[in-house]
Amino acid sequence: MDWTFRQCEDTAASLRAHAGIAPDADVPARAIAAALGLRCTLRAPKACTASVTIEDGQIHLHCRGYPWTQNFGIAHELCHAGSELEDVERPHDEARVDWTAVALLLPRGALRAQLAANDLTEPSALAAAFPMVPREWVLLRAGWVRGRAVAVHVDRQRRVWAPEGYEVSDVAPHWELRLVRLVRVTMQHQRAFGGEAYPIGAVGSAGVLVIFPEADNEGW
Repeated sequence: MDWTFRQCEDTAASLRAHAGIAPDADVPARAIAAALGLRCTLRAPKACTASVTIEDGQIHLHCRGYPWTQNFGIAHELCHAGSELEDVERPHDEARVDWTAVALLLPRGALRAQLAANDLTEPSALAAAFPMVPREWVLLRAGWVRGRAVAVHVDRQRRVWAPEGYEVSDVAPHWELRLVRLVRVTMQHQRAFGGEAYPIGAVGSAGVLVIFPEADNEGW
């Protein structure tokens, strides 16, 4: 079954409801875990930043890394652990678990409040408003909430969110790569072929946010 973005959001909302967390509250994953009666430790296997084990009827979350990495790792494993909670569905592939995790950490109400002050055209300020979430995930979630297709380039990695029905190539097209190169050289906003790109972070940062041309499909 293809797990949709709506299902990711619904699962995140179910986890918050089980934890007794307000739907739009900006709450760290560790607090959500504690509210669900789950124990977090600061150790994880060397091959990953977070993991989950279940023993004696208790779910144990293990994480390591930077605070924002730990926070996201706990959220990711909480979404895996959701299958142990009654009436909570969970996605079955790692990519959709990541999208569920970011919806868990950044509910729409909290993000909309920041988007009102710092739109997608101010990506550094927007990302800085949520220091406990990796910046690329803040910006991808912002595109999701706004219904705008976006790509985030950090070093050689590219992550994309687009509304269902809006086609984005798995491989960055020439115009997108050109925008990314120009932004990395100038550290300034660039525009081409209906798309826009903005630097993320301080001078010297490799991060670039690309906003794709707007389409009639505004998302769900």
